[in-house]
Amino acid sequence: MLLKLRDNGFLLFLLLMVPLAWLLPEAGRTGGWLRAESLIKAGVFVIFLMQGLSLPTEQFVRGALHWRLHAFVQSWNFVWTPLLGLLLVTVGAPLLDAPLRTGFLFLAVLPTTVSSAVVFTGAAKGDVAGALFSTALSNILAVFIVPAWCVILFAAAGDLPPVGPMLANLSLLILLPTLLGQALRPVAKRALPCLKPAFKPLSNAIICFAVFAAFADSFHNAVWERTGWTAAAFSLAGVLLLLGAVSFLVRRSARGLFASAETGIAAFFCGSQKSIATGVPMAAVIFSGGMAAELSLILLPLLFYHPLQLILASFLVDRWGRHAHP
Repeated sequence: MLLKLRDNGFLLFLLLMVPLAWLLPEAGRTGGWLRAESLIKAGVFVIFLMQGLSLPTEQFVRGALHWRLHAFVQSWNFVWTPLLGLLLVTVGAPLLDAPLRTGFLFLAVLPTTVSSAVVFTGAAKGDVAGALFSTALSNILAVFIVPAWCVILFAAAGDLPPVGPMLANLSLLILLPTLLGQALRPVAKRALPCLKPAFKPLSNAIICFAVFAAFADSFHNAVWERTGWTAAAFSLAGVLLLLGAVSFLVRRSARGLFASAETGIAAFFCGSQKSIATGVPMAAVIFSGGMAAELSLILLPLLFYHPLQLILASFLVDRWGRHAHP
Protein backbone atom coordinates (compact mmCIF):
# COMPACT_ATOMS: atom_id res chain seq x y z
CA MET A 1 0.00 0.00 0.00
CA LEU A 2 1.11 3.55 -0.72
CA LEU A 3 0.85 4.39 2.99
CA LYS A 4 3.92 2.21 3.61
CA LEU A 5 5.93 4.51 1.35
CA ARG A 6 4.97 7.60 3.27
CA ASP A 7 6.67 9.02 6.31
CA ASN A 8 4.94 6.96 8.99
CA GLY A 9 7.38 8.30 11.56
CA PHE A 10 5.21 11.42 11.85
CA LEU A 11 2.17 9.37 12.89
CA LEU A 12 4.27 7.46 15.42
CA PHE A 13 5.63 10.65 16.96
CA LEU A 14 2.10 12.11 17.13
CA LEU A 15 1.00 9.08 19.15
CA LEU A 16 4.05 9.37 21.42
CA MET A 17 3.13 12.95 22.32
CA VAL A 18 0.22 11.70 24.47
CA PRO A 19 2.22 9.55 26.94
CA LEU A 20 5.02 12.13 26.89
CA ALA A 21 2.55 14.84 27.91
CA TRP A 22 1.21 12.55 30.65
CA LEU A 23 4.75 12.07 31.99
CA LEU A 24 5.76 15.75 31.68
CA PRO A 25 2.63 17.89 32.03
CA GLU A 26 4.46 20.63 33.95
CA ALA A 27 6.91 21.06 31.08
CA GLY A 28 4.42 21.51 28.26
CA ARG A 29 1.49 23.22 29.97
CA THR A 30 0.74 26.91 29.57
CA GLY A 31 3.16 28.73 31.85
CA GLY A 32 5.34 25.62 32.21
CA TRP A 33 9.09 25.73 32.19
CA LEU A 34 9.27 25.14 28.40
CA ARG A 35 7.09 28.23 27.81
CA ALA A 36 5.21 26.22 25.20
CA GLU A 37 2.78 29.02 24.38
CA SER A 38 5.63 31.25 23.14
CA LEU A 39 7.39 28.44 21.27
CA ILE A 40 4.14 27.46 19.54
CA LYS A 41 3.51 31.02 18.35
CA ALA A 42 7.02 31.12 16.87
CA GLY A 43 6.47 27.67 15.37
CA VAL A 44 3.16 28.67 13.76
CA PHE A 45 4.87 31.67 12.15
CA VAL A 46 7.63 29.39 10.80
CA ILE A 47 5.14 26.83 9.43
CA PHE A 48 3.22 29.40 7.42
CA LEU A 49 6.41 31.12 6.28
CA MET A 50 7.56 27.78 4.88
CA GLN A 51 4.13 27.23 3.33
CA GLY A 52 4.34 30.63 1.62
CA LEU A 53 7.80 29.78 0.32
CA SER A 54 6.62 26.38 -0.92
CA LEU A 55 3.50 27.44 -2.84
CA PRO A 56 4.57 27.50 -6.54
CA THR A 57 2.03 30.12 -7.60
CA GLU A 58 3.95 30.94 -10.75
CA GLN A 59 3.46 27.34 -12.00
CA PHE A 60 -0.33 27.26 -11.63
CA VAL A 61 -1.33 28.50 -15.09
CA ARG A 62 -2.27 25.09 -16.51
CA GLY A 63 -3.96 23.90 -13.32
CA ALA A 64 -5.90 27.15 -12.90
CA LEU A 65 -7.84 26.53 -16.11
CA HIS A 66 -9.82 23.69 -14.51
CA TRP A 67 -12.25 26.01 -12.76
CA ARG A 68 -14.99 23.40 -12.33
CA LEU A 69 -12.61 21.17 -10.41
CA HIS A 70 -11.50 24.02 -8.16
CA ALA A 71 -15.06 25.16 -7.49
CA PHE A 72 -16.00 21.57 -6.63
CA VAL A 73 -13.07 21.13 -4.23
CA GLN A 74 -13.54 24.46 -2.45
CA SER A 75 -17.28 23.87 -2.06
CA TRP A 76 -16.62 20.51 -0.40
CA ASN A 77 -13.82 21.88 1.77
CA PHE A 78 -15.66 24.94 3.02
CA VAL A 79 -19.42 24.42 2.50
CA TRP A 80 -20.69 20.84 2.24
CA THR A 81 -18.31 19.17 4.71
CA PRO A 82 -18.95 21.89 7.35
CA LEU A 83 -22.68 21.32 6.89
CA LEU A 84 -22.21 17.56 7.32
CA GLY A 85 -20.12 18.25 10.42
CA LEU A 86 -22.86 20.48 11.79
CA LEU A 87 -25.41 17.71 11.15
CA LEU A 88 -23.19 15.14 12.90
CA VAL A 89 -22.71 17.39 15.94
CA THR A 90 -26.42 18.19 16.11
CA VAL A 91 -27.45 14.52 16.00
CA GLY A 92 -24.63 13.35 18.28
CA ALA A 93 -24.84 16.22 20.79
CA PRO A 94 -26.01 13.98 23.69
CA LEU A 95 -22.89 11.79 23.29
CA LEU A 96 -20.29 14.51 22.67
CA ASP A 97 -18.84 16.91 25.23
CA ALA A 98 -18.70 20.58 24.23
CA PRO A 99 -14.95 20.51 23.33
CA LEU A 100 -15.52 17.49 21.09
CA ARG A 101 -18.41 19.21 19.35
CA THR A 102 -16.11 22.18 18.77
CA GLY A 103 -13.43 19.80 17.51
CA PHE A 104 -15.72 18.19 14.93
CA LEU A 105 -16.89 21.55 13.64
CA PHE A 106 -13.30 22.82 13.47
CA LEU A 107 -12.22 19.67 11.59
CA ALA A 108 -15.07 20.11 9.12
CA VAL A 109 -14.09 23.68 8.13
CA LEU A 110 -10.39 22.94 7.52
CA PRO A 111 -8.79 23.01 4.04
CA THR A 112 -7.54 19.97 2.18
CA THR A 113 -4.03 18.58 2.58
CA VAL A 114 -1.24 20.35 0.69
CA SER A 115 0.89 17.34 -0.23
CA SER A 116 -1.06 14.13 0.46
CA ALA A 117 -3.90 14.90 -1.96
CA VAL A 118 -1.43 15.66 -4.74
CA VAL A 119 0.67 12.53 -4.01
CA PHE A 120 -2.37 10.25 -4.00
CA THR A 121 -3.77 11.90 -7.14
CA GLY A 122 -0.50 11.26 -8.95
CA ALA A 123 -0.29 7.66 -7.73
CA ALA A 124 -3.84 7.01 -8.98
CA LYS A 125 -3.02 8.62 -12.35
CA GLY A 126 -5.28 11.60 -11.76
CA ASP A 127 -4.99 15.26 -12.74
CA VAL A 128 -1.92 16.35 -10.78
CA ALA A 129 -1.82 19.92 -12.16
CA GLY A 130 -5.43 20.47 -11.15
CA ALA A 131 -4.85 18.90 -7.72
CA LEU A 132 -1.82 21.12 -7.13
CA PHE A 133 -3.79 24.27 -7.82
CA SER A 134 -6.85 23.15 -5.83
CA THR A 135 -4.86 22.23 -2.71
CA ALA A 136 -2.88 25.47 -2.79
CA LEU A 137 -6.01 27.55 -3.35
CA SER A 138 -7.79 25.74 -0.50
CA ASN A 139 -5.00 26.51 1.96
CA ILE A 140 -4.77 30.16 0.88
CA LEU A 141 -8.54 30.62 1.24
CA ALA A 142 -8.42 28.86 4.62
CA VAL A 143 -6.53 31.80 6.13
CA PHE A 144 -9.73 33.82 5.69
CA ILE A 145 -12.51 31.22 5.63
CA VAL A 146 -11.59 29.12 8.69
CA PRO A 147 -11.60 32.11 11.09
CA ALA A 148 -14.87 33.32 9.53
CA TRP A 149 -16.48 29.91 10.09
CA CYS A 150 -15.14 29.84 13.66
CA VAL A 151 -16.64 33.24 14.40
CA ILE A 152 -20.00 32.12 12.98
CA LEU A 153 -20.01 28.78 14.79
CA PHE A 154 -18.36 29.56 18.12
CA ALA A 155 -18.07 33.26 18.94
CA ALA A 156 -21.78 33.80 19.53
CA ALA A 157 -21.73 31.02 22.12
CA GLY A 158 -18.73 32.53 23.88
CA ASP A 159 -16.48 29.62 22.91
CA LEU A 160 -13.73 31.80 21.45
CA PRO A 161 -11.44 34.54 22.73
CA PRO A 162 -12.50 38.08 21.71
CA VAL A 163 -12.76 38.28 17.93
CA GLY A 164 -10.47 41.32 17.56
CA PRO A 165 -7.41 39.80 19.29
CA MET A 166 -8.04 36.47 17.58
CA LEU A 167 -8.05 38.06 14.11
CA ALA A 168 -4.95 40.07 15.03
CA ASN A 169 -3.12 36.87 16.03
CA LEU A 170 -4.26 35.10 12.86
CA SER A 171 -3.04 38.01 10.74
CA LEU A 172 0.30 38.16 12.54
CA LEU A 173 1.02 34.43 12.81
CA ILE A 174 -0.65 33.03 9.67
CA LEU A 175 -1.47 35.65 7.01
CA LEU A 176 1.72 37.72 7.40
CA PRO A 177 4.20 34.80 7.15
CA THR A 178 2.29 33.29 4.22
CA LEU A 179 2.47 36.55 2.28
CA LEU A 180 6.08 37.08 3.37
CA GLY A 181 7.01 33.62 2.12
CA GLN A 182 5.40 34.33 -1.24
CA ALA A 183 7.24 37.67 -1.46
CA LEU A 184 10.56 35.96 -0.69
CA ARG A 185 10.14 33.20 -3.29
CA PRO A 186 11.87 35.11 -6.12
CA VAL A 187 14.76 36.05 -3.82
CA ALA A 188 15.11 32.55 -2.35
CA LYS A 189 14.54 30.73 -5.65
CA ARG A 190 18.07 29.36 -5.92
CA ALA A 191 18.24 28.32 -2.28
CA LEU A 192 14.79 26.64 -2.20
CA PRO A 193 15.95 23.24 -3.57
CA CYS A 194 18.38 23.03 -0.66
CA LEU A 195 15.95 24.39 1.93
CA LYS A 196 12.74 22.53 1.02
CA PRO A 197 13.86 19.06 2.20
CA ALA A 198 14.02 20.50 5.73
CA PHE A 199 10.54 22.07 5.59
CA LYS A 200 8.46 18.95 6.18
CA PRO A 201 10.50 17.55 9.11
CA LEU A 202 10.55 20.96 10.78
CA SER A 203 6.81 21.45 10.24
CA ASN A 204 6.09 17.96 11.61
CA ALA A 205 8.24 18.64 14.68
CA ILE A 206 6.35 21.88 15.40
CA ILE A 207 2.98 20.12 15.00
CA CYS A 208 4.09 17.32 17.36
CA PHE A 209 5.20 19.89 19.94
CA ALA A 210 1.85 21.71 19.69
CA VAL A 211 0.02 18.39 20.26
CA PHE A 212 2.31 17.65 23.22
CA ALA A 213 1.55 21.05 24.74
CA ALA A 214 -2.20 20.61 24.20
CA PHE A 215 -2.25 17.27 26.01
CA ALA A 216 0.10 18.55 28.73
CA ASP A 217 -2.42 21.32 29.46
CA SER A 218 -5.28 18.82 29.56
CA PHE A 219 -3.44 16.45 31.91
CA HIS A 220 -2.37 19.34 34.16
CA ASN A 221 -6.00 20.50 34.40
CA ALA A 222 -7.38 16.96 34.82
CA VAL A 223 -9.57 17.32 31.73
CA TRP A 224 -9.47 13.60 30.96
CA GLU A 225 -10.47 12.71 34.50
CA ARG A 226 -13.60 14.83 34.08
CA THR A 227 -14.53 13.67 30.58
CA GLY A 228 -13.39 10.07 30.79
CA TRP A 229 -11.65 8.18 28.00
CA THR A 230 -15.06 7.35 26.51
CA ALA A 231 -14.66 10.75 24.80
CA ALA A 232 -11.96 9.17 22.62
CA ALA A 233 -14.28 6.30 21.66
CA PHE A 234 -17.13 8.65 20.73
CA SER A 235 -14.68 10.84 18.82
CA LEU A 236 -13.36 7.87 16.82
CA ALA A 237 -16.88 6.71 16.01
CA GLY A 238 -17.87 10.21 14.88
CA VAL A 239 -14.77 10.53 12.70
CA LEU A 240 -15.48 7.20 11.01
CA LEU A 241 -19.02 8.38 10.25
CA LEU A 242 -17.87 11.76 8.95
CA LEU A 243 -15.02 10.35 6.85
CA GLY A 244 -17.29 7.66 5.41
CA ALA A 245 -20.06 10.11 4.55
CA VAL A 246 -17.75 12.73 3.05
CA SER A 247 -15.78 10.17 1.02
CA PHE A 248 -18.93 8.51 -0.35
CA LEU A 249 -20.67 11.77 -1.25
CA VAL A 250 -17.57 13.40 -2.75
CA ARG A 251 -16.90 10.35 -4.90
CA ARG A 252 -20.51 10.04 -6.08
CA SER A 253 -20.84 13.74 -6.90
CA ALA A 254 -17.45 13.81 -8.66
CA ARG A 255 -18.36 10.85 -10.85
CA GLY A 256 -21.61 12.55 -11.77
CA LEU A 257 -20.01 15.91 -12.54
CA PHE A 258 -16.74 15.03 -14.30
CA ALA A 259 -16.57 12.88 -17.41
CA SER A 260 -12.80 12.53 -17.10
CA ALA A 261 -11.63 9.85 -14.66
CA GLU A 262 -8.41 11.81 -14.06
CA THR A 263 -10.34 14.90 -12.96
CA GLY A 264 -12.66 12.80 -10.81
CA ILE A 265 -9.69 11.29 -8.98
CA ALA A 266 -8.24 14.73 -8.23
CA ALA A 267 -11.67 15.94 -7.11
CA PHE A 268 -12.03 13.03 -4.70
CA PHE A 269 -8.65 13.32 -2.97
CA CYS A 270 -8.70 17.13 -2.80
CA GLY A 271 -12.35 17.32 -1.77
CA SER A 272 -12.39 14.69 0.98
CA GLN A 273 -9.12 15.23 2.87
CA LYS A 274 -8.39 17.61 5.78
CA SER A 275 -5.01 19.14 6.61
CA ILE A 276 -3.41 18.46 9.98
CA ALA A 277 -0.49 20.69 8.94
CA THR A 278 -2.84 23.67 8.75
CA GLY A 279 -5.32 22.54 11.39
CA VAL A 280 -3.04 22.14 14.42
CA PRO A 281 -1.30 25.54 14.07
CA MET A 282 -4.63 27.29 13.43
CA ALA A 283 -6.23 25.61 16.43
CA ALA A 284 -3.32 26.68 18.62
CA VAL A 285 -3.98 30.30 17.62
CA ILE A 286 -7.79 30.29 17.51
CA PHE A 287 -8.38 28.36 20.75
CA SER A 288 -5.61 29.95 22.81
CA GLY A 289 -6.01 31.53 26.21
CA GLY A 290 -8.91 30.23 28.28
CA MET A 291 -9.54 27.23 26.01
CA ALA A 292 -5.94 25.92 26.10
CA ALA A 293 -6.82 23.25 28.68
CA GLU A 294 -9.44 21.78 26.32
CA LEU A 295 -7.32 21.97 23.15
CA SER A 296 -6.44 18.26 23.26
CA LEU A 297 -10.14 17.37 23.10
CA ILE A 298 -10.72 19.91 20.32
CA LEU A 299 -7.87 18.40 18.30
CA LEU A 300 -8.92 14.79 18.90
CA PRO A 301 -11.22 14.44 15.85
CA LEU A 302 -8.48 15.86 13.59
CA LEU A 303 -5.88 13.51 15.11
CA PHE A 304 -8.14 10.55 14.29
CA TYR A 305 -9.17 11.83 10.85
CA HIS A 306 -5.60 12.34 9.63
CA PRO A 307 -4.33 8.72 9.72
CA LEU A 308 -7.71 7.27 8.73
CA GLN A 309 -7.89 9.40 5.56
CA LEU A 310 -4.38 8.21 4.62
CA ILE A 311 -5.34 4.56 5.14
CA LEU A 312 -8.49 4.97 3.04
CA ALA A 313 -6.62 6.84 0.31
CA SER A 314 -3.91 4.17 0.19
CA PHE A 315 -6.53 1.43 -0.19
CA LEU A 316 -8.28 3.32 -2.99
CA VAL A 317 -5.03 4.02 -4.85
CA ASP A 318 -4.22 0.29 -4.80
CA ARG A 319 -7.73 -0.56 -6.00
CA TRP A 320 -7.97 2.14 -8.65
CA GLY A 321 -4.48 1.33 -9.88
CA ARG A 322 -5.75 -2.09 -11.03
CA HIS A 323 -8.64 -0.64 -13.04
CA ALA A 324 -8.56 1.65 -16.03
CA HIS A 325 -11.75 3.46 -14.97
CA PRO A 326 -12.12 3.68 -11.15
